[in-house]
Amino acid sequence: MGRVHIVGHTHIDAAWLWRWTETVKVCKESFSKVLKVMEKYPQFKFAQSSAHYYLWMEERFPEIFDSIAKNVKRGAWEPTLPWVEFDANLSSGEAIIRHLVYAKRYFREKLGYDPKVLWLPDTFGFPITLPQLMRSCDVRYFLTQKLRWNDTTVFPYHCFWWESPDGSRVLAYQTPGSYSGYINEEVINRELMLSIFRQEIDTIYHLIGYGDHGGGVTEDMVKEALKYIENHAHEALFSTPNDFFKELERISSERGLPVWKDELYLQYHRGTYTTQAKIKKLNRLAERLLIEGEKLASLAAIEKGVSYPYRRLKELWIKLLFNQFHDILAGSSIPEVYEDSVRDLREVIEGASAIIVDSLKGLSKGVKVKGTGLMVFNTLPWRRHEVIELDTKVESIEDLNGKALLTQKTERGLMFIAEDLPPIGYKVFKFSSKRNNDELNGGVNIIEEDEKIVLENDSLKAEIEKKTGLLKGLYLKGSNTNLINSSEGVKLQVFEDKPVIGRQTLEERFDAKLFDAWEIYIFQQSSGVKKRDLTNPLELSIIERGPVRGIVRVKYIYKQEERPDSIFEVSYCVYHKIPWLEIKVKVSWNAKHRMLKLLIPTSFISEYVKFDQPYGWIMRRSPLSPEASLSERAKWEVPGQLWAEMRSNGELGLSVIDRGIYGYDFGNNYIRLSLLRSPEYPKPYSGEEPKEKVTDQGVHEFEIAIYPHRREYKLIDTIRKAYEYNYQALPIILKDQEGEVIHERSFLNLKGEVILTAFKRCETDENCYILRLHEPEGIDKVVELSYNKIRKAYEVNSLEEELREVNSSKDGRLKINIPGFKVYSLKFSCI
Repeated sequence: MGRVHIVGHTHIDAAWLWRWTETVKVCKESFSKVLKVMEKYPQFKFAQSSAHYYLWMEERFPEIFDSIAKNVKRGAWEPTLPWVEFDANLSSGEAIIRHLVYAKRYFREKLGYDPKVLWLPDTFGFPITLPQLMRSCDVRYFLTQKLRWNDTTVFPYHCFWWESPDGSRVLAYQTPGSYSGYINEEVINRELMLSIFRQEIDTIYHLIGYGDHGGGVTEDMVKEALKYIENHAHEALFSTPNDFFKELERISSERGLPVWKDELYLQYHRGTYTTQAKIKKLNRLAERLLIEGEKLASLAAIEKGVSYPYRRLKELWIKLLFNQFHDILAGSSIPEVYEDSVRDLREVIEGASAIIVDSLKGLSKGVKVKGTGLMVFNTLPWRRHEVIELDTKVESIEDLNGKALLTQKTERGLMFIAEDLPPIGYKVFKFSSKRNNDELNGGVNIIEEDEKIVLENDSLKAEIEKKTGLLKGLYLKGSNTNLINSSEGVKLQVFEDKPVIGRQTLEERFDAKLFDAWEIYIFQQSSGVKKRDLTNPLELSIIERGPVRGIVRVKYIYKQEERPDSIFEVSYCVYHKIPWLEIKVKVSWNAKHRMLKLLIPTSFISEYVKFDQPYGWIMRRSPLSPEASLSERAKWEVPGQLWAEMRSNGELGLSVIDRGIYGYDFGNNYIRLSLLRSPEYPKPYSGEEPKEKVTDQGVHEFEIAIYPHRREYKLIDTIRKAYEYNYQALPIILKDQEGEVIHERSFLNLKGEVILTAFKRCETDENCYILRLHEPEGIDKVVELSYNKIRKAYEVNSLEEELREVNSSKDGRLKINIPGFKVYSLKFSCI
């Protein structure tokens, strides 16, 4: 005799084959239907995620919201997290925390309910760090059904503990059935059989209701459920998600459950890391600017009394979070959805940029400037160099001691390196009419030989082959070891990516051919992989010769029958005092059913590659390794965020850093970044033909840095360089203002190899602020924090609830013990 828990649920996509404006109507109609059924059958239980949908009801249909609130209060309707059902592979760690925190706070304040369940039934895979982020927000339970869509191996568990590298655990449930359905004895028996076969657990959770475009739960569905509860041999009952997980906790305490210490990689929908590249790049930029805006607004409020724009920042965060819904950010929606999303993300970017400018202006008050000067602000907690390019006709830059800096005229204006910028602070420079480059040493050298062009700075040397335009050599300065496989070279590759029948999900038997925007077909073509390497340049030229930046630009063309030509410009850039080679790729993309990748072949073997994930990283074995398991071989396309690191068993290695690229494939001696796809759009829900036929057409720009490792390399070096590449220092021009002569200033000092990831005002107390720190190497560390504005400090969770007081000296000095991999939040009040 089994035990069947039943719950009503209507899965609603925030936008997908319809625009969000239609989703508002879908929510209204679906919730109204559920409430009518609930009124007639008070024993019925219902679960609904996504705080954003409740906000719509509160603002537009208050009578529906009030009725929901009454049913939440009596325990019939359970709200579940998050803000919207986000893409967990592509959203940053800080964004995921905001999804959980904002939703939890909303449900607590508006409905008097504290949700403990993260409900992500349809999201396309989950990072290893998610349990830690959940527990930091007092979220204990996780539910999905998506791993049923694997195409290579069956996920072995339905009930399990899921553990992050820091040791945080959540109780997880992978449903044996779908997120929508009805009462069917044969289906329920099959779900029970699967649970018993895989884990000898005779308890399941069965969801009833219509899904995707909503539809609610009908009276007939509830009647059938009641009949099943009353008359069937199995014990059955209506249960909220929280009640069901309490049952799983009981089962765990009695017999134990397995522990999963890995990501929950979905062996399907691998194309979602790449489709709609523009949206993904805008998402990365919006995340960065909001985080920067909060940091600078916090400092401006504390230091200069500038009003903190809490309401505006919250509005912008909510707009970003909505556009991280999995079918939007993943690239699987109709064209109209992306018209809305581009508009929203640009509003976030413009709004956050305005906050940054206002905050920098506030922080610059009291800095004496005679004539025209420049303040360059570093928001990272370590000293760094930064490339600064200004739209100006001035030809020279000096520091306030009159020391001339190496400069270079560019098409835009003037470029220089702002050296040794102080942590969480700024350095002031002044414009000069003098030209001093002839007296300065260092810079960038470009040497043109018969067969190659050499670019070098004080850190590295790069070699571009003239015949092919490929990067054939990358050396650390002073080393004779080429990190690039010179027989291949770094190159763009265009793959045939036509939908092919034959690869199916193991349980539902959905064929990948149905999911053009979601799937990658390059390894499925009938006669093998079909690709074209771009190795015959139309043009190759030296664009800039230094002394600050050197650029070699190569132009290629790709032709496809019955399509306009696609044009590619690849720029190899080396900068003075910057330890990476930058590759900029500008594409006019007109291909259909093709995929563009950038191959980086290495001269060394790396069995494992580390990939950045939200507030952490994961190490994956090469799927081409002879030692790889079947599930490891299934990871032939994987997600990552800011960086990926390859190292040999010896001292050789390099890291790849990007600004807004999320898809990779890799082998023992190469890594490829997935830049573009061009599938057909899915058809709208109405059944009409899509407004546009092929995705991602037009101009795209990508920025990638290859960072070679020195002998004394540590992982924290790559992580810091990835933050430097993504979180550039911020310049602001100052003109004729009175005050104190300040050469440089650091507001906050942080000693210890951790990352300061967020600095924001507290959600509940306008006199308190939050610092979020992340220890990324898995090493317990003692961190010294010094900020003379700190009066009292507390360790808090991500909800900003106080856990314990942290002792601080009168001048704001603290010592903090941060365990390995920990995301640590500190709340402090100001003097």
